[in-house]
Amino acid sequence: MSAWLKWSASVVLLGVALYVLDWRRLAESVAALTPWMLLAAVLLASAQFVPLLVRWHLLVKPPAESGWYACGARYLYANLLNAVSPANLGGDVYRFFAFRSAGRSDPALVAVLVRERLLGLASMLIGLLLGAVAMQLQGDRHAELARGVWLTLAGCAAAGLAILALLPALIARLSAAARRLREVSSAISSASLRDYAVLLGWSLF
Repeated sequence: MSAWLKWSASVVLLGVALYVLDWRRLAESVAALTPWMLLAAVLLASAQFVPLLVRWHLLVKPPAESGWYACGARYLYANLLNAVSPANLGGDVYRFFAFRSAGRSDPALVAVLVRERLLGLASMLIGLLLGAVAMQLQGDRHAELARGVWLTLAGCAAAGLAILALLPALIARLSAAARRLREVSSAISSASLRDYAVLLGWSLF
């Protein structure tokens, strides 16, 4: 029953999206598209995976014999699975098994996946905070309501970043009685501040 409801909702939402789509404008845009513009669009859409791949390589630290190619191929395949799985869980499950090794315990690999998610969330919150601040600096060209919305978003982003900063300590407290959670917590907290700064820099890039 739950699966049927999900499929029904997806079909309805897809139908609404197709109905409200401006097909005339879309046809005009496609007609104006040149091969060079299409190539530029594909390259720009693909460019986001370069810093994400570098970030993942720094996080997982694959053995030297696997190299960038093997690591990149598995990571990009995981992203393909993310595109067709809910909440990107398909790619996480695949990477868990694809990057297991004798020198890395399962909790340590789970910690790598969690750390990647947290870095992505932190970079999005920073982007939201910077965008909200930029909108506030626009002055009185925006209505009072709009300014209130952006202030609320900025406050939520700042609160989210504060929670992320305190997360290792919170996990450590919550996992005091669970060995597996303690291992994950220890692995998440093991990186130095400089390492986190580098990883977050790649996330923002």
